[in-house]
Amino acid sequence: MKKHQQENGSWIPLWFGNENHPAHHNPVYGTARVCAYLTDAVKSLKWNKSLILLLKKMIEKAQQYLASVQNSDGSWGGDANIEGTIEETSLAVTALNGVSFNSTVDKGLAWLDQQYCTSGISASPIGLYFASLWYDEKLYPLTMYLEALV
Repeated sequence: MKKHQQENGSWIPLWFGNENHPAHHNPVYGTARVCAYLTDAVKSLKWNKSLILLLKKMIEKAQQYLASVQNSDGSWGGDANIEGTIEETSLAVTALNGVSFNSTVDKGLAWLDQQYCTSGISASPIGLYFASLWYDEKLYPLTMYLEALV
């Protein structure tokens, strides 16, 4: 896991991309997912202090990356300055929730609420990274939105 974390703290997912990213990558998606999983892992690890410290450093770097690429409207897209989606915003909020990014999370939740009230929940294209075969899944925005609210 550590060897795949980018210098800026992000992870690039293999299967999911963003069609608006110049390289069709989606570091927000990858980073948010890995960060949330590592946070859960740290909670369950009690016996390995050195592993816990390593994971916490990786999580902190990932959270700094996520906070740095939030759009001015409170949303997240696939990376910095990419139009926000419900999926990516929900995942970033989930990864940052409960830590020292309260105002960042609040801005993300406000954007999600505004999107929901004005446009409902609609799916955005999530790509099959290596083939650039773009598709969307109607349940992705709903499940990710609900995950952010929990």
